[in-house]
Amino acid sequence: MNEEQKAVLEKTRNEILEKDERINLVFISLIFTLLGFSGPVYAYLKSIKNQRLIAEQKHFIENSLIEKDSLLKEIHHRVKNNLQMVSSLLSLQTKNTKSKAAIVALEEGKSRVKAMALIHQKLYQNEDLSVIEMQGYIESLINSVQSVYKKGGHNINITIDAEGVELDIDRAIPFGLILNELVSNSFKYAFPHDEENGKIYIHLRKTQGQEGFFEYTDNGVGLPEDSDERANSSMGIRLMNRLANQLQTNLNTDRTAEGVRFWFHFK
Repeated sequence: MNEEQKAVLEKTRNEILEKDERINLVFISLIFTLLGFSGPVYAYLKSIKNQRLIAEQKHFIENSLIEKDSLLKEIHHRVKNNLQMVSSLLSLQTKNTKSKAAIVALEEGKSRVKAMALIHQKLYQNEDLSVIEMQGYIESLINSVQSVYKKGGHNINITIDAEGVELDIDRAIPFGLILNELVSNSFKYAFPHDEENGKIYIHLRKTQGQEGFFEYTDNGVGLPEDSDERANSSMGIRLMNRLANQLQTNLNTDRTAEGVRFWFHFK
């Protein structure tokens, strides 16, 4: 009986040991499984934290950009108002001046100030504050010049071909001032007899290589014979040449059978 009891006890003990080993194996396997899952879980939690930080930074940046755009619009609006005030002061000075030469100079100065003010007006009205849509700007500039120089009843057909062209402020301001001088000269000198077939053509294009081309023509009386000599003394011509230098180009002039042609390439 003792031998049988010992055998039973030994068998029971072995079964318990085997069961414990199985439990230990299962426990160890569970630990390794949890360790294997801990890496992806940690990475997932870290990814969620990073996404939250990115979202907060993005929200901060977007708010900063909105605030920056608002400030830039306010700056352009104030600059435009200040330039308009300068234009009004020039108008008052014109009324108190008797010299015809001084009046002409003040009117020219006022026209140039308006051309610059119009740039800032277009900028703060745009959604994109970095560029100016030139077709609309040129149309507004022409209307501004006409309000000054069309008092004599000039019947001039003006064609503007600049659809889809955009320039930044560094190029738009010198370009606008050059165009202001050209249009003003056409109104003042090109059509002295108010010809009904007077024509002005303005062409502005950007090529695929981001190089720009500008062309201005009118069919007026053309340049005088001593235009080269006048270029050295004329403020308008000297101003246009300096503005062309700002655009890193040269203003070219061609005498045509009818009128005159100005053109240049720019970057």
